[in-house]
Amino acid sequence: MSATTERSLAANPSHNDEPPERSDIEQAIKFIVLFCSLLTIMVNPFTITAVMTMKRRAINTFIISLCGADFITGMSTFLLKVNELFVKASESAAVVSWTAISLTSISFFTSMSSAFLIGLDRALAILRPNEYRTGATFNRGLKATLLVWFLNVSLIIVPLAVKVAYLEGPLPLALIPSQMFEKEFVDYVTAPLVGIWMIGNIVLYIVIMIAFAKVSKKTNSTSAEKRTRRLTKMSLIVLGALIVGNLPVTIMVSVPIPSEPAAMRRFKVTHDIFLIIMLIPTFVNNFIYAWNQPDFRQAYSRILFCRKSGAINPDTSNSGTVATDHTG
Repeated sequence: MSATTERSLAANPSHNDEPPERSDIEQAIKFIVLFCSLLTIMVNPFTITAVMTMKRRAINTFIISLCGADFITGMSTFLLKVNELFVKASESAAVVSWTAISLTSISFFTSMSSAFLIGLDRALAILRPNEYRTGATFNRGLKATLLVWFLNVSLIIVPLAVKVAYLEGPLPLALIPSQMFEKEFVDYVTAPLVGIWMIGNIVLYIVIMIAFAKVSKKTNSTSAEKRTRRLTKMSLIVLGALIVGNLPVTIMVSVPIPSEPAAMRRFKVTHDIFLIIMLIPTFVNNFIYAWNQPDFRQAYSRILFCRKSGAINPDTSNSGTVATDHTG
């Protein structure tokens, strides 16, 4: 999710532009990035498996999409940093770097759009509960999720494929996305999209927070309404964590990327620090799900203790339900 790098470079500094030795602080920061990415890789598949045992709902589809994007972020970040730390500059290292950065870029946009879908689901559940019960079907949620993934994959892969097709010579080693994309594409496509997704999620967060404050004042609530509030509270925390984690790198998009080796080195250190901040929600959010939702805790328990039973249905649990499930 290295969106800081969605800016173009005036020059395309190579790996050899850096001083040959990294300081202990630089090394420590990079290993912290590796550690955070490992946590993301380990935790998210567990959550995806747990959610898949639950009853099919649109909101669960969006959560799986978010966890999937976070998993790809962790995997690609880990691959990129291992490549940067331990692999010497070569043609194969360049291929690995381009692959990892492509996956990181896809997962960043998919994470932001999946978070928006979660927020939209919660806004409709609170503001239009009757329409939500009939309209928020599993199939519609699945179609929205597949569309989001298709658009984000196309957004990244198509321009990179065109560039590689017309590239003369071997692939240059890339450490950040802006070393791969054309300047015009970054300035007029990806950078504006980063801002749009961030602003959209912030606006949606404010709308949900105001609506949630109003419905929380009700004293006589059904079990379904209570579960809706718990699920909305969880979504607010998840959205808030993602916004806070992505805000530094989103702001950094507007900062000109230096071309001088020393300045570029400082930029990369800042990039790694912001990457750590952005990675934290990718594994912490998994614990937020379990903390807020009894049915999530039940699903986690089933996976941990290898219990076999039917899909978890919150309709029959103490947590109630948001709406009747639809598959049409």
